[in-house]
Amino acid sequence: MNSLIRVLVAGVLLLGAAQIAVPRVVGAELATALRSATGPGSTDSVAVGAVPFFELFQGRFQSLDWRATHVRAEGLHVALVTASWTNGAVSVPALVNDHELVILRRGQLEATVRVGETALARFLDASGRIRNGTVTVGPSSVRLQGTVLIGGLAGPVDATGRLAVSSDERQILFQPLSIDGFGLPFRTTLVIFDVRTLKLPLPVRLTGIRLESPYVVVTARSV
Repeated sequence: MNSLIRVLVAGVLLLGAAQIAVPRVVGAELATALRSATGPGSTDSVAVGAVPFFELFQGRFQSLDWRATHVRAEGLHVALVTASWTNGAVSVPALVNDHELVILRRGQLEATVRVGETALARFLDASGRIRNGTVTVGPSSVRLQGTVLIGGLAGPVDATGRLAVSSDERQILFQPLSIDGFGLPFRTTLVIFDVRTLKLPLPVRLTGIRLESPYVVVTARSV
């Protein structure tokens, strides 16, 4: 009887250890797979929740929390990305053998992206939208200064306005309220970013945008 009890206790302890260790190993593999997409300078960490742990052997999990800093995304330097993914599933062979994230079940993803004003100005310059520009993020508005190319002619612009999500929830728009200190008699918009240019493993829609000087904070959710 004592031997049986010892065996049972040892089994419980081993299962408990595996419940802790296996999700950590899978989280490390996921962080490595994501790092190939977030750039060599990024720092990625992933915490996986799966009970019982052997669900992970089939790639299933209840929760996955991802945090990454200094992410490069299509020329845009992102200061911080945090994401919470629930009830998803990934391919274990692709993850272990190729360090590649292949999604088998989408589940639900919610993410927050934080971009600094300097990084945004560099992105706009590289994309040709505003040359040699600066971006100033205030508590309730954004100021864009630089050179804009319109109809083959280049001219300086100093515009203050707000950022908004497009009606199809795929683009971030700048809506100027004044240019060079003068109010606009008509409404116009400038596309700042289109989420469809990203090679995301899950399709997402933008759910909100807010200003936290000197950062622009965007929230998104999987479709």
